[in-house]
Amino acid sequence: MFEIISPPVRPLKPFPAWLRLIWIVAAPLGLSLSARILWEKTLLTAEKGEQMIGFSLIHIHPGFFFSGLLCSIALLACLLPATVYLALARLKVSLPDYAMVAGSLFVFATMMLPDNFGLRFR
Repeated sequence: MFEIISPPVRPLKPFPAWLRLIWIVAAPLGLSLSARILWEKTLLTAEKGEQMIGFSLIHIHPGFFFSGLLCSIALLACLLPATVYLALARLKVSLPDYAMVAGSLFVFATMMLPDNFGLRFR
């Protein structure tokens, strides 16, 4: 008798495969290094005083430090095309793509945070 007509659903367009691949490969080490550096810049500095950020990490685990640094740079490089894609596609982007951008913004914010930020909490 009555037909229910639903509005057409816009398909979500994910980021291009090459961008997702670069991000997925770089994310584990890049986010791990950023989390460690953030910890040193905030909590450790607030607890123990002024620190040489990354000094112990680079001397004890240089492989992790340099590979994490390269992966962090790759995440930052992914941020530019991802931001352009988000601006062009706006409402058609999926939640995992927003999570990719948020992870890259976390790396950017960690790198921009001053080394003595934790001294404010002392």
